Amino acid sequence: MFCFQCQETAGNKGCTMRGVCGKMESTANLQDLLIFSLKGLSIWDQKARELGIQEKETGRFIAEGLFNTITNANFDDARFVVLVRETLKKRDQLKDRVLSAWKDKHGAELSEELHGSATWYSDDPQVFAEKAKEVGVLSTLNEDVRSLRELLVIGLKGICAYADHAAILGFEDDSIYDFASKQIIHRGSRFASAAYDKTSQSFASERAQRDAENRAAREVAEQLRFAIASDLSSS
Repeated sequence: MFCFQCQETAGNKGCTMRGVCGKMESTANLQDLLIFSLKGLSIWDQKARELGIQEKETGRFIAEGLFNTITNANFDDARFVVLVRETLKKRDQLKDRVLSAWKDKHGAELSEELHGSATWYSDDPQVFAEKAKEVGVLSTLNEDVRSLRELLVIGLKGICAYADHAAILGFEDDSIYDFASKQIIHRGSRFASAAYDKTSQSFASERAQRDAENRAAREVAEQLRFAIASDLSSS
């Protein structure tokens, strides 16, 4: 397991054997698998929206699913097994509708290569436990990408917690569901380069390379800042 959702986390880094809060490894892993499965459902939800297929129930389910994974909300492994199964069932039902509508519209099968969460399937809790180890937080090796991605996921969990409460009280906004569905699967990349002089002095060359990497990192950070500001101003 690797859980770093809260301020109680071990060593202020992440709980890796058992949560300081009492969460068991099996629970944390199933939560990771549920998020992975919800990403698959979201992929088909976005495809459906592109084709004019809009189901508020799907968005509500995604919100409820993410809400279940927040800190201390639910430590019931059996409930997470049920939620993963429900997610995969809803995903495949929506996938069938999308594939049929896509073929009707384009006259050909959908050939786009999709993320593994869009197609992975099992109904076996033992397989769930093994798969969960492959799709957790640390499955993203690049620390910067991992940090940005998990920051987004944690933010979405908070949004979905309020969205779920509002839905229970009879207030729903599909734009919130659309935002959660779209952002949980959001992927992108930014690139930057910085030149430096390599000399015969190894220390000087290493220092120059490190300075160049820092300049490139600051440039990428500025690109991200601009992209985020642009998205916020248009929302």
